Formats: sequence, C-alpha cells, structure tokens
Amino acid sequence: MDKNTTQYNVQLYIYDLSRGMARSLSPIMLGKQLDGIWHTAIVAYGDEFFFGGEGISSCSPGGTMLGPPDTVVNLGETEVTEEIFMEYLSSLGESTYRGDRYRLFEHNCNTFTNEVAQFLTGRQIPSYITDLPSEVLSTPFGQMLRPILDSIHIAPPGGTQFGPILRCWSDGIPFAICDTRVQILDSVLSRYPNDPPSTTFAVFGHFSQHATGR
Repeated sequence: MDKNTTQYNVQLYIYDLSRGMARSLSPIMLGKQLDGIWHTAIVAYGDEFFFGGEGISSCSPGGTMLGPPDTVVNLGETEVTEEIFMEYLSSLGESTYRGDRYRLFEHNCNTFTNEVAQFLTGRQIPSYITDLPSEVLSTPFGQMLRPILDSIHIAPPGGTQFGPILRCWSDGIPFAICDTRVQILDSVLSRYPNDPPSTTFAVFGHFSQHATGR
C-alpha cells in the first residue's frame, strides 16, 4: 500500500426509532424479542449520509432531529477520496436510491448503508439490522400491518435533501404520510373490535390524539 495514500475513517451510526419501546413491547405484540427499530447512517468525510423517502441526504454527524446515535460502529478506513465518493452518491441518487425507490422493508436506509459500507470498506453492516424486516414480517402482526407499513417513509429531518418532502411527526419520529398513524390504529382495532390489546394503545394510542386534536 502506498504510504502517501490518505485514509478516511468510516463509521456506522445506529439509531433506535422506537426509543426503547421495541425491546419491551415486541415480545407481546410480535411474539419475539426485537431490541430496536433501526435507522442507520454512514459517517465519513466529516458528514453523515443516509437514505429516506426523499432520497439521499447528508448532515453534520448527529445533526438530524434524532440527535446523537445510540451506537457507533467503526467500519474501518477507506482510500476512496471524497470527490469519488460524492460522484458515487450522485449516481446512486439518480438511480437505485431516488426517493421514489424507498420501500420500508425491501429498500430502506439500512439497505443504503450496507451497500455504501461495502463500497468504502468491503464490510457489511451488522446482520441484526439487515435482518429486521424479515423478523417483523415473519410474525402474524407484521403481516397484518404490512399494507400500511409499506406506505411509511422514514425521513429524519435535519439533513440536506433534494426535492420537496411531505412529513408529519410523532414524538420526534417523522413519517411521510400523515394518515398512516391513524390507519395503523384502525387496522389493529378492526382485528380486535371487542378486546383490543392494551399494548397496542401504548404504541399507537397517541396517534389518534394527534389526529383528532383531543
């Protein structure tokens, strides 16, 4: 290796969008333990890069409304220059990682960071993150909510985006489609019309309050 080649540090920022609720409620709602609902970003060249419903975005490390990450994983170093990396991101942003290509389960922020991590360092992100969609969808509750969840676009505000974004908020977690929160609650209530599980309201109950203003 050329001793004069500049090395750039590459990190993975990991955020739990459930803010700890997944760990305590997933055994009841899904029948299995989930430690978090993971959003990830790549940090390199002094910035944080992530993919969401509006496409590829960047910000200063920890600069979105999610705040500082829950976990930081050092992925190693890369010899890829910032100029080449930006050209690479531009290419992705015009093709496979346009905002309209976002899919919560199949093509999301973690799909993006896993691909970028391999481009920069040859390493993949932890499997417990990339395996999360299949873990959720393997449960009856996950299958019931899939038609609604497929319409959700996670888009942490605070980055530099390309094009307009439609957002609404729930306790600091943005969703691209405002009606989704009410639809999720209605879907659960339709399945349990006489005896809805109390844990459902712990997760989704405040959504109806936001929607109705009560």
